[in-house]
Amino acid sequence: MIKATKVTKRFEDPPTQVLHPIDLQINPSEFVSIIGKSGSGKTTLLYILSTLDSPSTGICEIGGINPASLSEEDMHWFRNKNIGYVFQFHYLLPELNVLENVTLPSRKSGDVEQKIPYALELLAEFGLQDKTKRLPSQLSGGEQQRVAIARALIMKPKFIFADEPTGNLDTTNGITVMKLLQRVNKEFGATILLVTHEPDYAAMASRQIFIADGKLSN
Repeated sequence: MIKATKVTKRFEDPPTQVLHPIDLQINPSEFVSIIGKSGSGKTTLLYILSTLDSPSTGICEIGGINPASLSEEDMHWFRNKNIGYVFQFHYLLPELNVLENVTLPSRKSGDVEQKIPYALELLAEFGLQDKTKRLPSQLSGGEQQRVAIARALIMKPKFIFADEPTGNLDTTNGITVMKLLQRVNKEFGATILLVTHEPDYAAMASRQIFIADGKLSN
């Protein structure tokens, strides 16, 4: 479960209240989209819920854990084991091939070799079984994003946070990525939180939450 209680966010230079008190609960295995215009606070909220940022006030819990209670080392371990991230920009390492990029998170846990069969399985499911040795520069934008999703899944995370994952894709590839996220939610049971400004993509989640001026409306 992901839970936010009276969460706010302020930036001090210049003084700006980005999020007003927010209460939100996302249940296990739920696929939720947060939709809003640019500057509405949706990405800020995602970063807080995903432990990449801290609230100014309020409490955020993920999997029963309050990130504020963990040391930096324990937080890194928790993220690597439990959370997968998919961003608008895929952030694949250009010097690594597809298989190496997918297994990258497992380097931190020291079990790369054990993860290779699963990585190959994911790549086959995503139609990339013949691209394992290619570099990111040799892939299309849609293929790169599918690799990024496979990388997010390699540790079998309980939670996946996707920030505008279709932002740099055409409609066909955007729909492909959204259908992959739907499959991941249904077949892997991962809890997914998607941020988007596209109503059609937001509607592909099981629940939509709207945000405007840092305030939620269901």
